[in-house]
Parts: sequence; C-alpha cells; structure tokens
Amino acid sequence: MTTFRKRRQVGPEDIVWSRLLVLQSKRLLLGCALRRVRRTGARADRRWAVRLRADANRAEDAYRASQATYGSTRPSAYWVAVCRRMIDQGEASAARLKADVPGLSAADRFEKATDLQMFEELIDQWRASVNRGMP
Repeated sequence: MTTFRKRRQVGPEDIVWSRLLVLQSKRLLLGCALRRVRRTGARADRRWAVRLRADANRAEDAYRASQATYGSTRPSAYWVAVCRRMIDQGEASAARLKADVPGLSAADRFEKATDLQMFEELIDQWRASVNRGMP
C-alpha cells in the first residue's frame, strides 16, 4: 500500500528564508573569489569577483525586499530591514535627483537643491534609526 505524505504549504516566511540562503551562498562565493584574486591577481579572477559582487548585491536587494514584503512585523529585525530598504531606495532616488540638476535653470536648480537637502536629511534620520536598532 502506498502512503502519501501531505505536502507542506509554502508560506511567506519560506520566501524570506530561501532568499537569505541565496544571499549567504553568493557571499560565500564572493569571499572565495576575493581570496583567489588576492592570491593570483589574474584579470579573469577579478572579472569573476566583480560579477559575483553584483550577484551578491542583487541577492541582498531581493532578500531585503522579501523581508519587507513577507517578514513578520513583530521582531525589530523586520523594521530594521524595512528601514534599510527605504534608505537604499532613498539613496537611489537622491542620486537620480542629483543627476538631473545640471540641465536645469538657476531657479529650478535652487528648488531641486533644497528638496534634495531635505530628502538627504530624511535619509540620515532613517540611517540613525537603523543604527539605534529601531527600539
């Protein structure tokens, strides 16, 4: 007689967990690549390390996004992850704003500079909250 095991439902925490495992794997590979670059200095090894660094950064972004989307709101680690995600997205937005400034008129440049300064202060406040551990 054949018995069937009941399949466990995949939940949101499994998505977060799997992305964390991918992130850890990418970081381990990156560490290996960096040690190899230090040992050999070969151009191919450097290219490999650069590619793995980009992979690790994407994996970290995916992990933070999944933690912010699917993570439990109870532990403080969730709020730290959400705040870090906001910081990353805020810094990217600030960089885009800075890139737009040179082509503007003087009045528009001044207005954008003040908006950018306020936005950067907000990002600094988020960063300070993360450093305190989001009590």
